[in-house]
Amino acid sequence: MQMPEKGQLSLSQFTFTIYKTQIGIAVLSIPREVGKFAGRDSWISILIGWLITMVFSLLIINIMKKHPDKTLFDILPIYFGKWLGGAFTFLWAVYGLYAAFSTLYATLFLIQVWILPNTSTFLLFVLFLIPVYMLCRHGIIAIGHYSDFVYLICSWMPMLLLFSVHHAYWLNLLPIAVEGWLPIITGVQSTLTPFLGFEMAFVLYPYLQEKKKATKGILIACTMSMLVYLLVIILANIIFSDREIQTWIWPTLALLKPIQFAFLERLEILFLSFYTIIQLMTVIPYLYLALRGLTQLTRKSTYHPLLLFMVAAIAISSLFLDMTNERIEQFQDWLSHAGLIMFGFIAFLWAVSQLRHLIQRRRAM
Repeated sequence: MQMPEKGQLSLSQFTFTIYKTQIGIAVLSIPREVGKFAGRDSWISILIGWLITMVFSLLIINIMKKHPDKTLFDILPIYFGKWLGGAFTFLWAVYGLYAAFSTLYATLFLIQVWILPNTSTFLLFVLFLIPVYMLCRHGIIAIGHYSDFVYLICSWMPMLLLFSVHHAYWLNLLPIAVEGWLPIITGVQSTLTPFLGFEMAFVLYPYLQEKKKATKGILIACTMSMLVYLLVIILANIIFSDREIQTWIWPTLALLKPIQFAFLERLEILFLSFYTIIQLMTVIPYLYLALRGLTQLTRKSTYHPLLLFMVAAIAISSLFLDMTNERIEQFQDWLSHAGLIMFGFIAFLWAVSQLRHLIQRRRAM
């Protein structure tokens, strides 16, 4: 596969690509998703989910340090052989393609409901897939530059939510763990899906200029995501009741409704318009992940025709799917299950890498 020259991602590009891949559609619904299990203690579940993600992030970096110039798709055949490694490569590619599709589908559903209710679904898919195609076509370096750009123009958005604090009732957070720790632990599963995106380190690592800083970069990315989720969950819990949080489909957008400026109405429309840029930063890396995997399997000298086929297939699929909230929740549930399997595979791959490294050391003695 013809790819850009390695070693050109700065630490900030590495960090922001992972961070922006994580901050997807889940940030709009996470107070409801985690709250239905953990209630007012959702913020504790987020912290536990963050710690778990940090551990698995370190496992990925540990694996990649043994193969500094290879991506995940180069490693899999080494560990598992041609056929089993190829099967794992295909599954990872399908996972990336599905994550990109489900995120884009949810994003365009939001746009259609809140901003462009009379616009054709197919037309929306085509319009948004054009920049997705262009960035994926130019490779991981272009994606890294885009991640810097997205961070710079959207860094104000979490702070905007703080304007809703004057409606807050802080005592809603007390008492802590009133129903015990079981609901909190149960809610942890719902916090792992929002942290998906850290696995992009499998593809980004070989391009990082200073690989010794990879651990720092991925931990900063996960921590930044955690702070955003923590902010959203705490604000939702101090402003809304438990019943209100479960009533809103997107509680984060509901936080914007009480905020009013003399020069601006419908603040949530402005917020969503900028948030669309962030959503594309989730779609693009996952589509690139799928592209890398499928190109590895097909052994094509160029990846542009395959990318064009994937983008066209996503656009055409919109003609056969009705955009409904129920379908989005179903897609997100499937992505959550796939994400949990991915967590398990990372642990398995790390164990295999450790065993292989141990065997190689004993043979060298």
